[in-house]
Amino acid sequence: MDGADVHDGDEAWIAKYREALKVTPVQTSSFKKLRAVLKDGYSFVFSRFRKILESWTRSRRSQLSAAPATTTIVQPRSSRSKKAETAPINQPALKKRKQTTGRLKPTAATENRRAQRPA
Repeated sequence: MDGADVHDGDEAWIAKYREALKVTPVQTSSFKKLRAVLKDGYSFVFSRFRKILESWTRSRRSQLSAAPATTTIVQPRSSRSKKAETAPINQPALKKRKQTTGRLKPTAATENRRAQRPA
């Protein structure tokens, strides 16, 4: 076997391979087709949404800049009572909770249900 035979064999194989590619094209799977369609649809919807949002933002900015600038002064509400302001620092300003017996007081509806039960 000499180099000329190997070279001719390689060229014959390459020609055969190229012909096979021309005859049977590679088919894309349905999954890849569906994925491409969904990707294109997503891109379209996203770009439209972005354009609508940008135009709305532009119009909103122009409306805000056209409106006269008003200054609102907000007075902070005091959450403390006057008693808490005058309480000494070393004592807590919070009221102590009453000690309970552990049972809650029944509501009127509960009392009515209990009264309606046969004894």
